[in-house]
Amino acid sequence: MKSYVPNTAAQRAEMLRAIGMSSMEDLFRDIPEDVRLKAPLKLDRGMSEEEVRRVFRAYAKNTNASMPIFRGAGAYRHYIPSIVPQLAARSELYTAYTPYQAEMSQGMLQGLFEYQTLICRLTGMDVSNASVYDGATAAAEAMLMLRDAKRRKKVLVSAGLSPEARAVIGTYSRFCGIETVEIPLNGDGVTDIGELKAHSEGAAGLIAANPNFYGCLEDMDALSEAAHSFGGLFVSYVNPISLGILKRPGDYGADIAVGSLIKNPGGGIAPTGGYIVGRKDLVELCAYRLNAPGLGKELGCTLETPRDMYLGFYYAPGVVCEAIKTAIYAQCMLELLGKKPIPRYCEDHNDIVTCFDAGTAEALIGFCQGIQAASPVDSYAAPEPSPEPGYTDEVVMASGSFTQGSTIELSCDGPLREPYTCYLQGGLNFAASRAGVLLAVQNAYFKD
Repeated sequence: MKSYVPNTAAQRAEMLRAIGMSSMEDLFRDIPEDVRLKAPLKLDRGMSEEEVRRVFRAYAKNTNASMPIFRGAGAYRHYIPSIVPQLAARSELYTAYTPYQAEMSQGMLQGLFEYQTLICRLTGMDVSNASVYDGATAAAEAMLMLRDAKRRKKVLVSAGLSPEARAVIGTYSRFCGIETVEIPLNGDGVTDIGELKAHSEGAAGLIAANPNFYGCLEDMDALSEAAHSFGGLFVSYVNPISLGILKRPGDYGADIAVGSLIKNPGGGIAPTGGYIVGRKDLVELCAYRLNAPGLGKELGCTLETPRDMYLGFYYAPGVVCEAIKTAIYAQCMLELLGKKPIPRYCEDHNDIVTCFDAGTAEALIGFCQGIQAASPVDSYAAPEPSPEPGYTDEVVMASGSFTQGSTIELSCDGPLREPYTCYLQGGLNFAASRAGVLLAVQNAYFKD
């Protein structure tokens, strides 16, 4: 493997001059000539990351530590370069430091743009929405798109679609007045074209997967042609990783492509992800249903994801208690400083907000910068006052939060006008929030 020392030749020459030497050889002049290496080591050429992984996997086989997986049905091993999670974890792709200011979502917008560009190129389709919750949900939304686009209440679904996706489609169709007809597989394990044509009358379209649940490759050209022959639309349910070697949905005439962005069904309490790509007019039908008209494609359906909502309900009582503890701690600290916070620590609390007069613009800005410096996201940023829509004065805001605009996470803000009132709120856990309050107080009143 090559050297990872990033110094250029010019930098090395400059360092050598600083220590009074003219070449790298001068560094080794105390080593006798007869013990120096006269030729390169007999090493193999450098390897790529995946090649190195293969070498170590070969060593690991001798330990019998793992066995091959034959389960299939959507659960397969996939190679993901180690740089991918590192790039995805960069803070600028999570959130900007102040959710309300002009640069509020540049990282998020860049991430969405890169994703939408990639998924459209990968599938050969026109446009993409921001995301849906998972592949099964994407398939169900595509079913509703077929109904709305064709004004027909009958949709054909291949039996090769995963049971999870068919179950979700069944739940949606039951409450949306849609008749779903399952098209069986033939003896080769793929969708039966004859059965498809036999049930085509009055159908809005067909949803089929490639590879299907049983690992068989469907003739997607034939399925697309059959769906279009009866005036319907064709929805392709595709594992995006397979498109490295299989024909893209856009190349066999699919109107919409949907699928999962994870390699296995499920995902615990963590959000997973699905995609919807296709013709612009059809994707917009899905986007409008997922959100307000004109917003769904850009924002995705994150405002309506039930699992996150239920998870929030589960955590809410404990998190609110942590926020109230943070507020009481801050009120005690501020009262000792003579700042007369509202409410006082000994009064009833019906909100998680604490307000106090910072006294000076410098103290208000310093307090906000202290909160930001103790935040879990973008702690390197230093908020500065700026004009804000709806405010007559400049406003300084601090919110290094995991969720943009979150009021339950520790944040503060205030307008730059006398008496420089600061509004402090939130705190996911008391231990971290207490450190934030201490740093904010120190930054505002004890800089010297």
